[in-house]
Amino acid sequence: MKLKQSILASLLIAPFVTAQEESFLERGKLLGDVNGHRSAAENKGIKLDAEYTSVYQGAASTDESGDNFGRFDIFASFDTEKLGLWKGGSFHTQMQAHHGQSNDFDYLGTPYIAPNTAGFMGEDLFLSSLYYLHQFESAGLMIGKIDAFELLKNADFYGGAGRYGFMNLALAAPPSGVVPPAFLGALVNWRSESINWTFMLFDPKDRYTDSGFSDPFANGLNMSLTASHTRDIAGRKSNISLSGTYSTSEGRDLSNPTDTQAISSGKYNLRVQASHNIYQSETDPSLAWGVYMRAAVADGNPNALNGTFSAGIGGNALLASRANDQWGVGYFYNDISDDFQSAIKQQNANFELADEQGVEAYYSYALTPAVSITTDIQFIKPAVNHDDTNILMGIRSNIRF
Repeated sequence: MKLKQSILASLLIAPFVTAQEESFLERGKLLGDVNGHRSAAENKGIKLDAEYTSVYQGAASTDESGDNFGRFDIFASFDTEKLGLWKGGSFHTQMQAHHGQSNDFDYLGTPYIAPNTAGFMGEDLFLSSLYYLHQFESAGLMIGKIDAFELLKNADFYGGAGRYGFMNLALAAPPSGVVPPAFLGALVNWRSESINWTFMLFDPKDRYTDSGFSDPFANGLNMSLTASHTRDIAGRKSNISLSGTYSTSEGRDLSNPTDTQAISSGKYNLRVQASHNIYQSETDPSLAWGVYMRAAVADGNPNALNGTFSAGIGGNALLASRANDQWGVGYFYNDISDDFQSAIKQQNANFELADEQGVEAYYSYALTPAVSITTDIQFIKPAVNHDDTNILMGIRSNIRF
């Protein structure tokens, strides 16, 4: 209740707090520069941001009532050069506070199609990232606790961390079975003349809600390499990327899941992704929408996935007068491990674990550059009770303070 009251108070006082600044309807942050305090702090090397996201979702295909979920994010970064230390460095952290129901709809099956990514694995209060970033002339190094959702947040189609874009995990953060939601490790990004390279070395253990940093790499080592190439085709942006991830960690042998001593090791995921803008603003190339495709193959044991596929169309600026709006329609298919499916069938001939698929469509309406309202609908055929089509409808709001 206190959180909701504080948000309401911020909404009411914001136009008066920053009356000297740009119009309330034009600000990228709801509170603007807060009478110069925000920019003054940033000039000294301290940057603070906050967002509030709320989601209401219900299942039109069942008698279950809908659930409300809320999430408050606080971001802080510290620029080492502006703080009088060394050049090129910065420290970053993100804190999350959740309340309400996470809308995970347990009857849908595996966690790979969680319909509310914003509430995925959420707890009341936790630190989802804490890392150091160092920028070189043509490269960057990130080391620490890294939130994988945030790495994808600014992607053109996939991504959004559940706060923007698609709500379903299968499209917001397409699963690999190898990369956890958050991990301890290092990421190096290096841009050559024509290819953007990304190399990651990280702990396979999920650290998303884990506040500790103990025993890194005790369960093995994960390595990932991605090569991405962007160029113009027919005057519009196109991209293709190839990625491979391998893990030395051990996992349950999915061909014999009831035997706790049956272990299998060595997971991998190989992925290709491509996109092409159909529309692109001549004055601002970032205002665009296009077609996207992503396909991956995996080992299927101990990885619970044989592979995934997703494709769709979307972006922003569907209407020239609505440049800040976002929209998308996407399809996804998760190929569940054949070994696991066979083992489940052998244990219970009347129970079937099937591959899962679904379609999601959303439109995000920007009330202002800082406040958006998103309507969303999902059609899901889950791994369990696959003959049923579940229809989920939701509405999401996001406020960037």
